[in-house]
Amino acid sequence: MQMSPDVERRARSLNEQPVNPAGRAVIYWMQNSQRADANPALDFAVALANEHGVGVVVYVALDATMRHATARAFSFMLDGLRETAAALQQRGVRVIMSCEPPVAGVLRRARDCDACAIVTDLSPLRRGRRLRQEVADTAPLAVIEVDGDHVVPLRLIGREQWAARTIRPVLHRLLPDWLHSPESPRSVHPAPTGGDSDADVNLAATTTADLLARLAVDMTVPPAHDAPPGPAAAEARLSAFLASGLPGYADRRRQTDGAGSGLSPYLRFGQMSPLRVALAARDADVPPDDRAAFLEELIVRRELASNFVYYNAQYDRLDGLPDWASSTLARHADDARPAVYSRDEFAAAETHDPIWNAAQRELLARGRIHNYVRMYWGKKIIEWSSTHAEALATALWLNDRFALDGRSANGFTNVQWCFGKHDRPWAERPVFGTVRWMSEKGMAAKFDLKTYLGRWGAPAEATPCGATQTGLL
Repeated sequence: MQMSPDVERRARSLNEQPVNPAGRAVIYWMQNSQRADANPALDFAVALANEHGVGVVVYVALDATMRHATARAFSFMLDGLRETAAALQQRGVRVIMSCEPPVAGVLRRARDCDACAIVTDLSPLRRGRRLRQEVADTAPLAVIEVDGDHVVPLRLIGREQWAARTIRPVLHRLLPDWLHSPESPRSVHPAPTGGDSDADVNLAATTTADLLARLAVDMTVPPAHDAPPGPAAAEARLSAFLASGLPGYADRRRQTDGAGSGLSPYLRFGQMSPLRVALAARDADVPPDDRAAFLEELIVRRELASNFVYYNAQYDRLDGLPDWASSTLARHADDARPAVYSRDEFAAAETHDPIWNAAQRELLARGRIHNYVRMYWGKKIIEWSSTHAEALATALWLNDRFALDGRSANGFTNVQWCFGKHDRPWAERPVFGTVRWMSEKGMAAKFDLKTYLGRWGAPAEATPCGATQTGLL
């Protein structure tokens, strides 16, 4: 097959069916990698199609049956897909978007096109893996999964890693083989037409508002305007970060506005390649410490999160924690809580704590929380919930519902970190046991709370840094 060896090594078959040599197209079932460039799964599909002298059909299932299908998440995705679809069509790739159930939709398109094979993305989450395997178990032709959303292919790690310190040397050993840009095939053969369905969506002729209504998503969580969607916006955000955010990144990450890249939503929806970001950061003219600090977050921490979700089936349950964390939380299950809030009170930012309320308001408005404050946000949900299981369910519900990068490996792992995942035992405390605890005084010592509360706190909550209103902390 005439394709980059790097792309070929990112692929694996999900069944034992052969490629149909008499097929009329290769179907690329686009899921995680919603972009037209720097997309290994698309490159694999084009190279396979070129080998057989056929075209490529990109199929996207607009599936609003998943949990937390909100206007915030879907408007970001749909507006990004408009840009991606236009770029693909300009290359001669046919794009079909449909409201059909994902498995039925991709199998029908494979039949209609008499496909050679189905190529799809890898994602570590349980639901996507189940849907892909259903297609592979049903389709009478090869179904091939390609990992395009990690710098080092996820499967090469081989097993669950327990912390950044264990996965870091593995990634650093493998990185020289992967930290370069593979050549992408550009020419494509004409794709077959026909097989249209009433469930198909013409993005060019449909507004996002009409699509949200047709998909019946949850309209109570409106779009967040902090991050304009799409690959072009992602590229602009990256350029701005490289120019003004990456210099000094190692020292400024905990400042109120920090040196955060703002790329998380684009990586979450596959509107930008993590390899593309890594290469740009590696080649940036910045101090080595800044480059190393950012690549630690982008590669080590991000791929540690995917490793957890991929290899630990309990990634959204307390059973997914290490034994020491599970044991210490169990011993403190009946400890008295200093305050207990309902899920709705948390969602409305109606706690006694101005810092926590400010963090929640930022999440509601922007679809994200400053990285350092987010840790405090999660820790206090544990402290103010009636049980640890309820705290985990509440934190995941808030994150998946309101965060633009919710329902992702990063989201699940960031929440589970608050319960001890990828951490170590600390001094014993009520409710937490030896799981790390965070206080307002600790926050004030390391973070510019005054500026943060001035931006996101309600006027009545604008207390001085380090002060407490309740004496609970």
